Amino acid sequence: MAVKLLVHKGKQVVLIDYTNCENTEEMLAVLKESEEVVGSIPGKSLHLIDVTNIPGSRKYMDAAKKSGEKLFNHKSVKAAIVGVVGIKKVLLMGYNKITPNKLIPFSTRDEALDYLVS
Repeated sequence: MAVKLLVHKGKQVVLIDYTNCENTEEMLAVLKESEEVVGSIPGKSLHLIDVTNIPGSRKYMDAAKKSGEKLFNHKSVKAAIVGVVGIKKVLLMGYNKITPNKLIPFSTRDEALDYLVS
């Protein structure tokens, strides 16, 4: 299970963990799982996305944009992301240009979690 509910400093955070994904198909499966979990939570939630050591994928980014438009933009209070290096920086900049709910990049999960609950 790549999507988990965590509690950090008394607040619930949805962790969407892509770190074990080796290809686009696995990334799309995690995206689908995240849509199901986030969609089942009443109201809005905090989201932490970890893309450490995964491949960049245009197909995944297109699916993530659509998912953001139909669900995440409406269900997210704040969103943070870790593991954004190389080409993923360019993809994140492009994603953040088209979405009202920006993904804020951090170097570590702890930094991201602290930001989310602040």
